[in-house]
Amino acid sequence: PPLVALTANIIKNKQEYYEQGMDEAISKPLSVLAVQEIIALFSSCEPLEPLPHLPEPGVPVVDSEEVYHSILDLTMLESYVGIVGAKPVLESITMFEEMMPDYIELLDSNMIAKDQEGIVSEAHKIKGAAGSIGLKHIQMVAQKAQSPDQPAWWENIDDWVDEIKREYQSDIQILKEWLAQR
Repeated sequence: PPLVALTANIIKNKQEYYEQGMDEAISKPLSVLAVQEIIALFSSCEPLEPLPHLPEPGVPVVDSEEVYHSILDLTMLESYVGIVGAKPVLESITMFEEMMPDYIELLDSNMIAKDQEGIVSEAHKIKGAAGSIGLKHIQMVAQKAQSPDQPAWWENIDDWVDEIKREYQSDIQILKEWLAQR
């Protein structure tokens, strides 16, 4: 089968990838169009048109696009849903929901102990997990919490941790509502 490199690096020269045995290379974040073009290139078929997605009946829908833009990484989520579909994205959201109480418990414990290294470590985990499901707002707050070199970090860390704890569940609801519309 063809070997396609998926890389976080900006691809300046694909020749390097070809020399390493790759048939093609695309960089992250993945877009549905780029993946479809690669599939078409190696399967001799045209890129597929994305399927229309209908909202599930009875699911409440947040009607403000502004809310979605402020809370969610819509570019990443559109690609993610386009590549794997809504069900695997929902499974990832469920996994995040299951992991967050443990992250929060450890974060709280590190806060009580004033353990900067532990706080940074848990905030880093939360940032990565939130980013992997498109929770931009929580990801950005966790980014601040994991950056002790920021001015007034100790003075702000309580607020950032409280914001994560207070808002992650409502952000998940907004994400689920957005996903139900796909």
